[in-house]
Amino acid sequence: MKRIEDVVTFSEYSEPLLQLLATLAQNEKIVLVGHSLGGLSIALAMDKFPEKVAVAVFLTAVIPDTEHKPSYVLEKVCFSSTSSC
Repeated sequence: MKRIEDVVTFSEYSEPLLQLLATLAQNEKIVLVGHSLGGLSIALAMDKFPEKVAVAVFLTAVIPDTEHKPSYVLEKVCFSSTSSC
């Protein structure tokens, strides 16, 4: 496991959550709660593992709208050609 000082990108920041979801049993679902920037992490997790997320709670967090997929903001900000998230 990395130390927080060694986490330099958003992908690295979200990696533990995505690894956890990947290890869940096929029929197992979880509740995700994200605060502040954590909203982007749970939005990304909802996109990658929709079948494993029962519900997501955004507490004072970046939240997706109803017209775009959950990771829309992340893709616009972090995956643009000028960003290094």
